[in-house]
Amino acid sequence: MIYKAIGVNSDGNPAGTTIAFITFTVTGKQWQYQLLAQSKIVYNEQWQQQLQSATALCVADYIQLHQHFGEYIGQLINSFIEQHSLQHQVQLIVYNGHNIINLPLKKLFVQLGDGACIAAATGLAVIGNLTAIDIALGGKAANIFSKALLLLSASEEKSIDNTNTLIPYQHKDVVLTALLGVLRWREEATVLPLNGSLKASIGGAVWIGSEA
Repeated sequence: MIYKAIGVNSDGNPAGTTIAFITFTVTGKQWQYQLLAQSKIVYNEQWQQQLQSATALCVADYIQLHQHFGEYIGQLINSFIEQHSLQHQVQLIVYNGHNIINLPLKKLFVQLGDGACIAAATGLAVIGNLTAIDIALGGKAANIFSKALLLLSASEEKSIDNTNTLIPYQHKDVVLTALLGVLRWREEATVLPLNGSLKASIGGAVWIGSEA
């Protein structure tokens, strides 16, 4: 089975985000991947300022920013698809949003960027809110990539741009983000029961951007 996904990893960087197109091939329990295209996006000064001051906003203004940022991310993805001629190739988008609040002991982990708005802007399926169920079960966002990393580490062959080279460290998070979305799409566990989590969980909310 082959899955073609766009991973978007903003994390807590107020300056920009990483967008990558990655294919995953699974045979039995063996996972392989290829990172076929990647862009590092630097936000303009206005967006950087808005992200840095997001926690000072009132609830209504924050929700509006959450939606507008999702629309903006969707526009960036559309540009990425056009730039790399990926029309009709992408099965799903996996979005690890911009971290605003990270207080796992209080079961509070908030990311900026509305996945529904990304789906509306792109017309593609979007998976986001990757950490929500793990946090609710007592886990911590720090272990969100544990399952994906285990699967890729078990692979005997890893390739990037059609070579047999291990993925560079600076690309790892966006690849793992995309794989979490593929696992969610397959309805498999995305997070292992680590760091206080009560059990393994299938994390990620799904928005279908295409017509019903």
